[in-house]
Amino acid sequence: MSFLRRLFGRDAPDGAAPVAPSEIFEASMNFDLENVRPFLERLRDRRGIGFDVDALVPFTSGTEVNEERRMAQTAIFNGREVSLRYGVFMDDIDAPDLYFFVPNKALVAAINAEWEDFTEELGI
Repeated sequence: MSFLRRLFGRDAPDGAAPVAPSEIFEASMNFDLENVRPFLERLRDRRGIGFDVDALVPFTSGTEVNEERRMAQTAIFNGREVSLRYGVFMDDIDAPDLYFFVPNKALVAAINAEWEDFTEELGI
């Protein structure tokens, strides 16, 4: 039996339950570079997402126009470690698209909820 067949749930070994591929959830948004730190700090402070804001902000601002970069971090959410992949695409000068890829649906919901609150408060 092949590894891929076991990985994707066909022919589990020795009667074991099939192994399902991990789900990855995405939250993405675009806004002015000056709002990156305040938004990330809000995620940390208001939504309880523990990640390294001081690493993400310069990573974002150091992205050149028309460049896409990604980095990985371990975040804490609801008292548990969660792997977080953070992506930046600098669509225009000082206007990054941010991407959060996580294996936790509740974490993506928290990011999106904060994004809605943030943009509503800014009137954008």
